[in-house]
Amino acid sequence: MASCAQAPIVSLGFEVAGVLTSLTATEGMRVSAGDVLAQLGIDRRQARLDAAIAAYDRVVAERGQAEARADRIASLIKDGSASQQDYDDARVRYPSAGSGGECCCRTTSVCAA
Repeated sequence: MASCAQAPIVSLGFEVAGVLTSLTATEGMRVSAGDVLAQLGIDRRQARLDAAIAAYDRVVAERGQAEARADRIASLIKDGSASQQDYDDARVRYPSAGSGGECCCRTTSVCAA
């Protein structure tokens, strides 16, 4: 006479919220560590991440342009082709041009490596 031992019951969950797009496991199915049991849709999260990366890239590019403009004006001041006011305006328009480079990493927690 064969006996049947009950398999352990395990509760599972996802680390993040999302919409369940695929459920490959079924009740009573034998699974091993590493098997994909279900998948969450990441379209919205990926779109938000892509938008944050694009915003970061835009700010980095704008900062570079602002620094280049201020540097050009600084060199023009030396030969009298630009005024100190032009230089001040360039620095005030983009205050981050003279700062470190932290930019939006602190607020979006998305940093380009």
